[in-house]
Amino acid sequence: MPGLGGKGILDIAIAVDKAMMEEAKNKLQELGYEFRPSFSTPDRFYFIIYLPDPEEGSRRYHVHLTCPESKEWKGLIGFRDFLLSNPDALQEYAELKKKAAIEAGQNGEKYRKMKEPMFQKFNASQSTRDGRMKKK
Repeated sequence: MPGLGGKGILDIAIAVDKAMMEEAKNKLQELGYEFRPSFSTPDRFYFIIYLPDPEEGSRRYHVHLTCPESKEWKGLIGFRDFLLSNPDALQEYAELKKKAAIEAGQNGEKYRKMKEPMFQKFNASQSTRDGRMKKK
């Protein structure tokens, strides 16, 4: 998302038909994306690649390959939509990411942990929304 800031890593989510996951995984590997099984789940394959970048020299990309019906896809797209429809939450998350990037440095685990409050806020908003929807 433009203006979100953070560590300069671009995360890309791709959804394909579940039956095409292996084929898509193989295609990404042929293109040079490194498959990371330890960061993957049965419904989401995780890849990393470094590509030339005019601003940074080299930029890291994370690719999350999943299928549209997966919990991971719904979470990724749901969080994106939450931020796009809530400018205050978007600003709060941007500030949180910047702070986490400075404090955590290259410690990815610490960086993710510092961002966790925003995901908890998103999950709480979803629970509230889902609860209201079920009452109707």
